[in-house]
Amino acid sequence: MGGQVGSVREAIGRRLSIVGVRLYAYIYLRGFKVWASYRTQIVLNVLSWVLPVFTYYFTGTALGAIILRPDATTPLRPEDVNTADAFLIGGIVDKIPRPGLSRMLDSLVPWGVPRKIELRGSVIGVPERINRIIEVILKSRYVYNGDVERAIITTMTKKDRVARAYREIMKELREKERSYVTRDLYEELRRWLPLTYDEFLEAARRAHAEVKG
Repeated sequence: MGGQVGSVREAIGRRLSIVGVRLYAYIYLRGFKVWASYRTQIVLNVLSWVLPVFTYYFTGTALGAIILRPDATTPLRPEDVNTADAFLIGGIVDKIPRPGLSRMLDSLVPWGVPRKIELRGSVIGVPERINRIIEVILKSRYVYNGDVERAIITTMTKKDRVARAYREIMKELREKERSYVTRDLYEELRRWLPLTYDEFLEAARRAHAEVKG
């Protein structure tokens, strides 16, 4: 009887030792994987910051990130739209401009390239809402092959069209030094701006300009 109990104890002991070794091996290997992945993650994170900065500093070429902000000096270009890996939107929809706020993104992404979205030399009339900005980016990249102007025009709301018409009317009044505009200006704007005549008249009223012709 005692011999049988002893053999059972030995069998249980061997089984437990095998389980223990396997468990230890699993924990050890798992720990090594975690350690390795942690080290790898650190290396990849460092490289993801160093390589773009190095490339931009020595070649002037940005890798991946476009920072969209209204105070940028360079407009968004087709090649920017088609090659960027990420777009960071900063300060575009602020009702009250806060100087320098959008530049905070520069410290987060030092290799990012600042760009502004403009329509024929002006940001007036460019949609301001976040969802509209995203729509402009997606359209220009995936629908119009980098054509930012076309993406803007097809995304503009009535408010945007009237605002842009107002800007063009005020420009006309200043350049020609008069208090009225003609229907010819509307026909000229309609060639590139999806503007109705009623919207043109509304913009003229805001500019306190008479429409002749």
